[in-house]
Amino acid sequence: MSEVDRLADDGKRNRAVSNADSSAFGVAVLKSCCVCHADLHGKTRYKDSTGRYWCPTCNEKDQMAKEAAECPDCTQSFTRADLVDFKGTPVCQSCWEKRRAAARREESRLRAIEEQLQAEEDQKKRWKLIISITLAVIALWAVIYMVYWLSARGS
Repeated sequence: MSEVDRLADDGKRNRAVSNADSSAFGVAVLKSCCVCHADLHGKTRYKDSTGRYWCPTCNEKDQMAKEAAECPDCTQSFTRADLVDFKGTPVCQSCWEKRRAAARREESRLRAIEEQLQAEEDQKKRWKLIISITLAVIALWAVIYMVYWLSARGS
């Protein structure tokens, strides 16, 4: 068994560089990536056991997706493709839902605190307004009393 056949049987892809005449009859065969459909004729490419061609970029992405990974929250093993990104951290679907629910609770808590602070600020503004009006009324009363007292004294 050749190295190419052994790699194909293992499910891995064999790296090859295309030559100008790829077929047995001298007719050029179209070779494009099965994922992104990039033209691979005359370029480095990978071929899987089913005969599909892969460009190096798509091959690397596919291999990364098949790598084993562990969810940091529940420590269960998954493939990278099974993990879902939550704010830059890849986690499993159930942990993602738990994190999302926790984030929503935290958002609600922060919103409640913000609303409470706003209500307290509004209350302070109301008290300042009441005190300002009261002081203005007292000052006006004092002025009127003073004018009355001076006019009564002068007569």
